[in-house]
Parts: sequence; C-alpha cells; structure tokens
Amino acid sequence: MSRNTRAQAGAGLSRSLLAAASIFALQGVIAPALAQDARAVQSISLEGGSLSEAIVELSRESGVAIFASGDITSGITVGPLSGQMAPYDALERLIEGHGLEINASDRGALIVRKAEEEPAPAPSPAAATTSLSGQVTTAGTGGYLEGAIVEIPSLNRSAETDREGRFVIRNLPAGSYDVLITYQGKQDFTTTVRPSGGNPKTLDVAMLPLGVEEEGIMKKVIVTSSPIADSEAAAYSRQKASDNLVNIIAADTIGRFPDQNVAAALSRVPGVSVERDQGQERYINLRGAPTKWSTISFNGLNIISPGGRTPRFDTVPNAIVSSVETTKAITADMPAESIAGNVNIITRSPFDHDGLMVSGQIAGGYMELGEGGQQDLNLALSNTFNNDRMGFVVSTAHYERDQVTDNIENRFEYAGEAEGTPGEDIIWANQYDYRLYRLNRQNSAYSGRFDWRPNADHELFLSSIYTEFRDHEQRHLLRFDLDDSEACYAQVSCGNTFEEGVIYGVEGNGEFNTGLSIQSILTNTLGGDHYIDGWDVSWRLNNTNADDEGFAYSQFSFSSDGDLDSRFTVDYDYTDPDYPIFSMYNTVDNGDGTYSKAGNELDIYDVSRLAFDRGTEYHNIDMTQTWGGRLDLSRDITVNDLPVSVKFGGSYDTRLKKVKEDRTQVSADTLEAAGLAPINATEIMSDELMFGEFPSNWDAYLYDHDKAARVLREAIANGAGEHQDDRFLEEYYRVQEDISAAYGMATVNFDWGNVVAGLRVEHSENEGQAYGVENDEFVPLNAGDSHTGYFPSVHINYDITEDQKFRLSFNSGVARADFDERAPNFEINDAEQEISGGNPYVKPELAYGVDAYYEWYLKPVGILSAGVFYKYIKDPIVSMNTRFGSKEFNTPIFDRSGYLFNTNANGDKGEYYGIELVYAQKFDFLPDYGLPEWTDGFGFNGNITIVDSEITLGDGRTAPMTSSSNYNYNTSVYWEKYGISARVNWQWRTEWLNSYGDSDAFDRYWDGLGRLSFGARYQLNDNFEFFFDANNLTDQVGRRYRGNESRVYEIEGFGRSYMIGSRFNF
Repeated sequence: MSRNTRAQAGAGLSRSLLAAASIFALQGVIAPALAQDARAVQSISLEGGSLSEAIVELSRESGVAIFASGDITSGITVGPLSGQMAPYDALERLIEGHGLEINASDRGALIVRKAEEEPAPAPSPAAATTSLSGQVTTAGTGGYLEGAIVEIPSLNRSAETDREGRFVIRNLPAGSYDVLITYQGKQDFTTTVRPSGGNPKTLDVAMLPLGVEEEGIMKKVIVTSSPIADSEAAAYSRQKASDNLVNIIAADTIGRFPDQNVAAALSRVPGVSVERDQGQERYINLRGAPTKWSTISFNGLNIISPGGRTPRFDTVPNAIVSSVETTKAITADMPAESIAGNVNIITRSPFDHDGLMVSGQIAGGYMELGEGGQQDLNLALSNTFNNDRMGFVVSTAHYERDQVTDNIENRFEYAGEAEGTPGEDIIWANQYDYRLYRLNRQNSAYSGRFDWRPNADHELFLSSIYTEFRDHEQRHLLRFDLDDSEACYAQVSCGNTFEEGVIYGVEGNGEFNTGLSIQSILTNTLGGDHYIDGWDVSWRLNNTNADDEGFAYSQFSFSSDGDLDSRFTVDYDYTDPDYPIFSMYNTVDNGDGTYSKAGNELDIYDVSRLAFDRGTEYHNIDMTQTWGGRLDLSRDITVNDLPVSVKFGGSYDTRLKKVKEDRTQVSADTLEAAGLAPINATEIMSDELMFGEFPSNWDAYLYDHDKAARVLREAIANGAGEHQDDRFLEEYYRVQEDISAAYGMATVNFDWGNVVAGLRVEHSENEGQAYGVENDEFVPLNAGDSHTGYFPSVHINYDITEDQKFRLSFNSGVARADFDERAPNFEINDAEQEISGGNPYVKPELAYGVDAYYEWYLKPVGILSAGVFYKYIKDPIVSMNTRFGSKEFNTPIFDRSGYLFNTNANGDKGEYYGIELVYAQKFDFLPDYGLPEWTDGFGFNGNITIVDSEITLGDGRTAPMTSSSNYNYNTSVYWEKYGISARVNWQWRTEWLNSYGDSDAFDRYWDGLGRLSFGARYQLNDNFEFFFDANNLTDQVGRRYRGNESRVYEIEGFGRSYMIGSRFNF
C-alpha cells in the first residue's frame, strides 16, 4: 500500500469570495484556491529533480489536484519545464517515457498510474462480486475519522465512514481499481486495490494532516494539536458526505464552546437562533421557524418533549453527547413531523474508543448577579472486551447554578379619558411589577449502553438515557395596579401623560411564591443492525417517558383593600421605558373628590399594609408515554449500469399524554370559617433587603420561604385548606395518538453526484378525554379524529468539483397540533350558542419546501456556502372564532354544530423564506505571506441568516410568524497553537414576535439580543486539560415590548458568569 502526495493550493481569495467574506468584516483574508481546470493554459515553471517533487510543485502552481503513489514515481528524475501550457500537458511531458499514464477523475483530479493498469469493466450481473472494507484513522493518534469519503471513481461507487471510521463497499467485480479517500484537513489518499471474486478486500488507512510528512507525524500531533480545527474538520467532512442538507456539531466543538447544554451549542449552527429563559438557552428556532416546528431525537428516534411538541433543549447536558446532527431537509426514512427540521442527539458508544476509556470534568464558577456559584461535573467510562465483540459505556453529568434575576414588567391598555382624546388613541401603562427571582437550577443526566457484535454482519445493543432539569424558584413580586386607583389614572386633565404623572390611591399587590419544576426524559432502546443475503436490516424498539412535574410549596398573595391607608399615591416616570421610576407616598382624601400626597416619600414598600388574599400549594404532572418501533431495509443494486441504493421500511408509535393537578387553597373566608385570624404579610417576611441592580426609589424586604411554607402548612392542618376540585377538572385531560408510517426511497449515483428520492405515508389517529363545562356543569367529554398524509421528497447533490457541491431539495413535512390543543375540554354555553376550548378536529399543518445551497469546502479546514430556502405552510394552526362543525355533541334540544367556536383552528396559509451564508476557515497559510509563524493558529467561523415570514391570523390580518428574527448571525475568532486554544464568540439576533395581541399595537416582541462569550483551554498533556469560560460579557439584558419599543413589557437582567475547571482523559 502506498501513500500519495498532494500539493495544497495557496492562492488568494477571488473577488467574489472577498465580497462574501465582507459579510463578516474580514476584508483581505487569504484562502486556498479552488482546484483549477487541468486543460486551461497557464504559466508553468518547474525546476528539475525527482518526479514526485515535480508533481507536487505542478499541483501547487496550477491548483490542480494531482495524485501519484510513491512506488511508481520512486527513482525517476525529470528536467526543468516552463512555458505557457495546460497542467495536463505539463504532466504528460513529465511522465513521458516512464511507462506511466494519466487518468482524470470525474471531479477534475489527475491520477498518475502505470500504463499497463486498466480500470475494471462495469460489473455484469453474472460476475462474481466481492467487497472492499476497512477503517480510516488519523495518523499518529489513531483517532477514528467519521465522514471520510471513500471513492472508486471508475465505478461511481462511494461510501462514508461511520463513527468508528469504518466503511464497506459491496458488490464489486474482480479487477483493479483506484481508490480515493478524502477528509477535511487531511492529505487526500489514493491507492490501487485488486479485489478478486468472492474474496473480500480490506483497506485500512491512517491519514496524514496537510503539509506533514509521515516521519514527522508524531511531532506534529504533540506540538501543534488543533482541537477546534479538528472538530470542525470532523463536522464539515460529515456534512460534505451527507445526501441531504445537514449541519454537524462534533463532540470537541461542544466541549470547546462555553456551553452547558445542547441549546447553547446549537446556537452556533448556521440558521439556528435560540430563545432563552432567565438568561439560559432553552428553545431553538431553525431558519426563522416557530419553535414547535423543530423536533428532537435521540440516536435517530424522535421523542416528545416533557412539555409537549415544542422541544426543550436545555434538558440535555452536552457531557453525554457525542455529536449533534441538525437536518434542515428531511428524507423519506425520517419521521415527517419536522417542518423546520430535526435535531438528532447522538450519544456515546463503547466503540468510540479502543479498550478502556475514562474521561470527565470538574469545574466551578461564579454568577455575578447575586454572587451565586455554579458547578459542572461529569464522568464517562467505556470498555470493550471479548476480542472487541462486546462493549459498554456509562456516563453521568450534573450541572448546578444559583442565580438571581432582576425583572421589571409592565402591562398596557387603551384606557379612560385617553381613549377619547381628540385626534389620537393613547395606550397607557395600567400595571407595574418589580420582580426578583432567586433560582437554583440543576441539570442532570445518566446514560448507559451495551453492545454485542457476534460477528461482522450482526450487532445488537441496549441503551438507556435519563435527563432531568430542576428549576427551584423563589419569586418576590411587588405591584402597583395603576388602573385600580382613586383618581387620575389615564387622566390628561390631571396633567398626566403616558410618560409622566401622578396617580392617587393605587392598589398595591404582593406575591411571594416558592416552587419547583422538574422536566425529565427516560428513553430506553433495544436495537439491531444486520447484513443478511445482501440486505442491510436495521430495527429499533423504544419506550420513552417524558414528565413535566410542578410543585408549589407556598404561593401567597396580598393586596390593598378598600381602606385608603392600604393604598399608595405614586409619581411615575416612563421617560426611560426600560427602567421606569416610581415614587411612593401615603394618600390624603381632601374631601372634595380630590386627593393629594401625604408626608415624605416612602423608601420602603411596606407589605404589612396589604390584606391577605390567598395562600396556595399544588402539585401538577404532565405525563407522556411513548411506545414505538421501526424497521429499515436497504440494498445496493445496479439499474442500467447505475449504482442504486434502495431503502424502505416502516414505523409505529403510540403516545399517551395525561395531565392532572391537585390544588389546595387557603383564603380569608376559609381562615374565618376555621376560626383562624387573617395571615399578615409580616409573618412570612425576612429582615433581608432586596439586592437587585435595576434602579428604584424604594426598597423592600425579601420573604422567607421557610416561614411561608410553615405558615401555609399550619393553616391547612388547622382546617383552613380547601381542595380545588373545579381546578382538577379544568386541568385534567388525556390524549392518545397513534402514528403508522411506511416509506420507500432510492439513491441513484451518477458520475456527477446523486439523487435521493422517496415517499413517506403517515396515518395518525387521536382520541381525547377531558372534563368540559356544559351550562356551568362539569361533564366528561370524548372526541377524536384521524388523518393520512403523503410526503414526497427529492434531494439532488451535484458535485461541481471535488470540493464544491450544489444541493437542491424538494421536501414536505407535517406539524400536528399539540396535545393540549387537541383536548376536548370544551365550555359549552347554549344560551349564547358558543363553545370554547381545545379542538380535537384541528387538521395538521402541512409544509412544502425547496432548498438550494452551494457549498465550497476550503483547505485546510473550512467552508464557504450560500443557500436560499422557502417553506409554504398549509392549514397553519391559529387562534380564531369559527363554526363548531361537529354534530358529536348535539342533544335532542340543541343543534350545536353551528355554534361559534373560540379555539385553535386551521387558518389559511403561511410562508417563510430566506438566505443563509456561511464562511469558516483555519488560516494556517498566513505565514506564507510573510506573517509570523504563530499566526497560522488563527481561524474564523461566521454565519448569517436573513429571514422573512408571513402568516394569516384568525382575525384576517397578516403578521410575521412567531420566533422569526429578520437577521440572525454569530461569529467566532479563534487561535490555537502550542497547546492553547482560545475563542471569542459573538451572537446576535434582531427583534422577533413572541405572541399575538388583539391588534398590531399589542403584539408582543422580544427585542434584539446579543451575547459575547470567551473560552480558553490549555492542554497540559494527552490526559489533562484546563479551561476557563466567560459568558454574557457585555451584561446584555432580555427585553420584551408591546407594539413598539416605548412600551416595554418586560426587562430582565442576569449578569455575567464565569467557569474554571479541568478535563481528564485516560
């Protein structure tokens, strides 16, 4: 076996590339040139010497990929060559008279071979066939290379290496073939194999990094290890080898961003933006689509998130993840319930490494706001035994943080005298809240997997994954209920404006809540992969339980009563809409219908003047259980001399979701009935002042959650608790969904690429049970529906050159209504002829899309890509009033089919479309232009997505889709050398619609948000690494507004955070 040499191009970026790169403000960056046309005449100047060196020089000068194995060029010398000529002609002159010839590959590369070697003829049906298999690794380290492309150009046959670097190409006739193996950041490898009929051929390859000779490989690995670039090379290699539109995050990439969960890691993927909760990434928007249109899967099996169809990605810590695949254009063998795309989380395998492996992390950190701590611990153990036929892996991870969140919220309305003001309609703030959250959040995961490979053709496995997100929250809320006042609310006659004024006798409210939310997923899978009589057979059986459980240990509410002493007079100032300022005073009744301030400004919000309203404890649980199975069969065949891979299969899933709530409440009336005195707010308060950083003219005392829980438990124990039976009936529902699917698809390989076409058919049935309200009485109700959908897809992958691709995709998908939207919890009012509630008859949302992408994979590691996409949405689910339509709930007296139905129903249409641009590259060529050697450690990664969208709402108006930012981009600059890796990352998304109001003026938006982070690592040796991460360095705040930026609905601050720790690997 011989290793080839290939020169790497180093010309500058063309004008078109510079224009694209200017998106990221990188004017003048140098990148390797694209492989040139071997027949195009150019200036050639070669010195004499060995034939191998001359071929390398010719490749470097011309930009043409040229391959020649050392065993055929060894000992041959050539003279100098110069002049105007085509690289092909120059190569012919160099090899003339040496018994060699040139074979041009379909992708433009030139391969030098012995003249007597002839490519094998195309296989005939009667010919005896064999196979070529092997493993591709990294020279020096032995690391597996997933996503390497192994090609036999003369047969238009290729394979992609799996996560263990293994590949197999079957049904090869006997003969002699050139094999080409490519991988980002590695030297291309070429060799000749001669499989004989019936005898499998093995080819194991250790690929060299670019620019490294074999004898220097260990020095290169030890001195200039590049974990960031290596992980990006793994991601781009798998993306390049894929047959549809995907983006990959490799494990090292996750580990080297300052990210704790999968949502944060996904925020760096092109086209992905995130939605945060109190500063932490939680949901994703894929290319501007609403969160509910993306799906999540573990190892290829879709799961339902604890909260429903909208997947939460903060429940999965990165520590248990091997890689993440984001599919933007699905194929027929994937579930159709992915309008925007699918995120597949691939967990660890025991065969990811040879033999025993122990790895982990110990880290601690600091939360700036509230001075809380954070910790991040994880451990993984894997081993293989019985001659690598068996293996297991177990891993665990735990992350915890204590944080404080500052929060101000406002509510708005058309109000009072302002609404009648001539010439304009003025919207006023009718409520102001100051909220302080004290949070303890924990993210834990446990996973295990056992594999058994009795032989090369069969593998069985059993895996189990458990993830849990715990959110323990204490909320301290103080409110001015401005529209519940004695005088001058929204009164221009008092001299008030929207921005400034005085309101007399304002109701005050205090709410003090302690609760715990637990979201968990337990998924267990038994599966197998087999090769039987020319068929690849894969099967999976799965059970998943997803629970969303909530506990309220104490919820207390106090408010002003009719006594003027319990109310406040407030000066309000909204000139800074982000941070409105309120000053408090006591109120004087002047006796003539007017009021005035009494005394000095109050500096403490005294909750003792508020009357007790209620205290509540509850437990609710939202349980989803899924049983499912799938079977996939595939085979390689030949049709009209074209290699074709056919695949078909089916799946079945049954899902059951149940929701129930138990609630006990204590009120002033139940206390009186039990002979107990009213609860005073001072009984649950501490002597600790609030320490938020938002500006305020007054302070307040924090409540003591231990005191609050004790006071509530004592009141309930003494007979003042009342079980809320109506609440149980209102919240309860049970929905079952069964989905049967079958598909067929084929991948046809041509000399220019391939075409993947398929059709998927899915039939769904749903049945729901709930308690409805029929003329003020609770009654059990049952309802259901079914739907059959057909989902075609075609993906065209055109190889322009070895490093350039054009992808064109036509695809379709479906989004079914969430379970709570299907629950038949109707409220039926025969007097008004109205019905409101869930809608078991709502049709699925259907999507039809097209994607066109150009991808240029740059040397040594990088990509330049540009793509456009369009999705048309049929029957989008929106809130609306429509006709009930069903006769299922008619009675002998009432025909309810024509009643007005206030629910979520199918609207007319929607669409979203946009442009996605990506540029990423390692700049190891910078020293070639006179810059210091250390500059070859720099690299850049950036992407921008431009989106527009429109949907027709139930009231007939059109609006953008929720969660759709017009612009979303992120950029990273990194440097890694001498064992150090450092990266600065900036993300930004423009404002986006959060929810629809009654009109444009009350639509709620999240304002644009940026996030600056920094991460640095030092690799001490092969076993230990130290790291430091800093997040939200610019102390960005979250900001929501109604209609326009002058009406700030909410602003929240959470501060900077820092983490330091070490990783180990044995």
